Amino acid sequence: MKLSDNDMDYISGLKSGSEKALNAAFTQFYRPLVYFAIRIIKDKEEAEDIVVSTFSKLWDRRENLDNLPKVKGFLYLTTRNACIDFVRKTKKNNELQKDLLYLIKPEAGDDFEEIRAELLGDIFKEIEKLPSLCRQVFELSVFKGLKSKEISERMHISVSNVTSQKSRAVQLLRTTILKKILSILLLFLLTKQ
Repeated sequence: MKLSDNDMDYISGLKSGSEKALNAAFTQFYRPLVYFAIRIIKDKEEAEDIVVSTFSKLWDRRENLDNLPKVKGFLYLTTRNACIDFVRKTKKNNELQKDLLYLIKPEAGDDFEEIRAELLGDIFKEIEKLPSLCRQVFELSVFKGLKSKEISERMHISVSNVTSQKSRAVQLLRTTILKKILSILLLFLLTKQ
């Protein structure tokens, strides 16, 4: 089904929750959105995850969209913003890794290994404290390297639920782990002076 700008049946179907209308939008816009995302982030699998998440957001906000140009605009803007967030996060993580490598010099030797072991132990303890579904999704994503769609199929939950659980896990872990890293780095730097 090819959608046109004045296809009011499609818009009313989407607003009323018709999965057929969502599938029509998915069929028409999925590939172009993935290519659009790949041009920004240069990662096909992540681009696919971002676009699937974008369609989930479209479904959540479908009542607010009253014509096809608005639907199309929403899809592209949401995808673009998610790609920008991904690039920022990746850049920030790369900069943090460079800073940590600069601070932890090779001559640190045994001290570094001790700190590393303690930090990894703390991270695994925090992962074990996550709510069950959240922990399972996080472990499949991080330790097994599965993409959202693969996790969704394996666990029999929606892709949007997978994305939500991954975000929740990262948010819960971020605060605790960052505090621990900063306290270890501060202690390390103070003992080396």
